[in-house]
This record gives sequence, C-alpha cells and structure tokens, in this order.
Amino acid sequence: MSGFEFEYTLWIFLSTIGVFQYTALKNNLWGFVVLRNMPSTTKFLSVAIVICSFLWFFLSEDRNVPDTAEGIDGVVQTRWFAIGAISAIALLSLISSMTNHRWGAQHGWDSSAQNWPPIGISWIEKTTFLRAIFCIIQAIYKNGIIWKIR
Repeated sequence: MSGFEFEYTLWIFLSTIGVFQYTALKNNLWGFVVLRNMPSTTKFLSVAIVICSFLWFFLSEDRNVPDTAEGIDGVVQTRWFAIGAISAIALLSLISSMTNHRWGAQHGWDSSAQNWPPIGISWIEKTTFLRAIFCIIQAIYKNGIIWKIR
C-alpha cells in the first residue's frame, strides 16, 4: 500500500464515519448512534468529521494525479474504497453496540415468546446491531429452522 492509497483509505474511512452517524441520527436508528444521548453533538461532530477529512485530503497536497503516474488505478481505488467504508461501518456497529448495550437490552426481543424477532433495519431504532444479530441467531437455534420465508 502506497502512502497515497493509505491516505485515500483513511479519507474514505473518516468520511464514512461522519456520514453513517449523521444518517443514523436523522433516521432515528439509535442503535447505530455512538453518542445517543447527545444528538446535537453527534450531528455537529459528524459534519465536522466529513468536512475536516475532505479538507485534509484535498488541501494537504495535489490529488489530481493520473493513474499512469503516482495515482490510484480505478480497480485498486474501488478496493480501497470498499475496505475503508466497510471497516468504518463495522467499527461503528461494534462501538455503538458496546456504548448502547444496556439501552438495547431494554428494547430487545423477548426470547421466551414463540415468535420471530423483528427483521429489518427499523429494529435498530429499538436495539443495537449486535443484539439484533444475537436475537436472530438465538431464534434460529431455538426454532431449529435455518431458512424462514415470510
């Protein structure tokens, strides 16, 4: 990995953190918001992270470099974009699940019920990502069904 590729991946990583937090906040997906109790702070920090990472990446040096010189080839750029974005979303899902762990326990699925837990992104309004995954795995194990078509 060259220095340019690392800086590009870091820019994508930071920008994805800001966009993901802002989007989760605006759509009331509280299980993804790290600072759930401070929505205005989250909104400000999200916008600040996106703006600062953009300014850092484009103003630190000349980035208009063709891939035939020291730039990044399109296929390689796509790979580093995916790595940066996916790792940011995975890290935020883990951190928000840890910081909202107690909150998510109060709004989760009742495992003693004989029904399936809610499926879909809207459940993240009430619980954390890791708790939702755990409940779905628990329901699959409890019911002995691997595939459930609704």
